Amino acid sequence: MGNASAPTLADIDGDGDLDLVVGEENHTLKYYQNTGTTSNPAYEAKTGGSNPFNGINAGFFPKPTLADIDGDGDLDLVVGENDGTLKYYQNTGTTSNPAYEAKTGDSNPFDGIDVRDFSSPSLADIDGDGDLDLVVGEFYGTLKYYQNTGTTSNPAYEVKTGDSNPFNGIDVGYYSHNPGRY
Repeated sequence: MGNASAPTLADIDGDGDLDLVVGEENHTLKYYQNTGTTSNPAYEAKTGGSNPFNGINAGFFPKPTLADIDGDGDLDLVVGENDGTLKYYQNTGTTSNPAYEAKTGDSNPFDGIDVRDFSSPSLADIDGDGDLDLVVGEFYGTLKYYQNTGTTSNPAYEVKTGDSNPFNGIDVGYYSHNPGRY
């Protein structure tokens, strides 16, 4: 692993166990396929055409996460960027043989979201309505909440602030307590 590694676990190849994807400082996403079992994992590096993320310019200090963004049953890729934005790569392959295609502008449901520095996305159904909401960590230690006001297959994210943000007041950052340090 290089500097500033950002790992995430997901079943990339659809075999029921967790594989490892690591965002690297050098704009790449490394893929380690779990060739073991769910209870005894063993990770093997996949490169070139064996890495479904090969050729993706993930940006500087990428923070990957995987979830079914478009509701089609496979895992799509969302990458947090050091500039605070989110890149979206739709899985146009299958659950067992993924292929990722960059989506921009109106085709990217995260277009326009910018938390300023070093975005670190996470997706889950926060409000219990059956679709994926977005929580984004950022450099200064705050957690931004974006409620999915769309659907499972056509998400639309709306920022929630103050009392509408269940993460309001949670401060996890060093730089928020030491603002002169950056």
